[in-house]
Amino acid sequence: MRTGLRRIALTLAGLLAFSGVWLTWIATDAATRYRTDPRNGRAQQGDYLPGAGQIITADGVVVAADAADGDRTYPEGIVYAQLVGYAAESGRRGLEESRFADLRLRDDHSITDWLLGLGGGSGRQPHDVILTVLDPLQRAARTAITDKTGAVVVIDVATGAVLAYVSSPAYDPNR
Repeated sequence: MRTGLRRIALTLAGLLAFSGVWLTWIATDAATRYRTDPRNGRAQQGDYLPGAGQIITADGVVVAADAADGDRTYPEGIVYAQLVGYAAESGRRGLEESRFADLRLRDDHSITDWLLGLGGGSGRQPHDVILTVLDPLQRAARTAITDKTGAVVVIDVATGAVLAYVSSPAYDPNR
């Protein structure tokens, strides 16, 4: 009888230890993957906190910004649609997705952010993303391809900077 109780106690202790290791792994290593998974509805809800950075062309044209109501707006509409992409409840695409960390830099509710917040805030600010695209070239490329199917990419061969990037058919990211 004593051997049976010892076996049960060791089994339960082993299961408890395994659970502790498993939960530690989830809380540390897997947390980032779970938090950034596009199927995570809670993460998507957190994406729409106000205060995202703007996306601006090299010559100062704002192509993506937050509206007064907190929604993401695209003042230039289809002119920059494929390049900038969109950020909506259904997900993110384009630069809105690839530069998300810069545009929406905010607390991720980690212990580090909590400790930094004890001093009155973490001091983190969203960043603007400055493109190498030039507005006159982008508009000329959009005009040239309006009634056609295809793409136009203008690259500065000396620096490799993308000066215009347009494809057709296009969509309006504001819809």
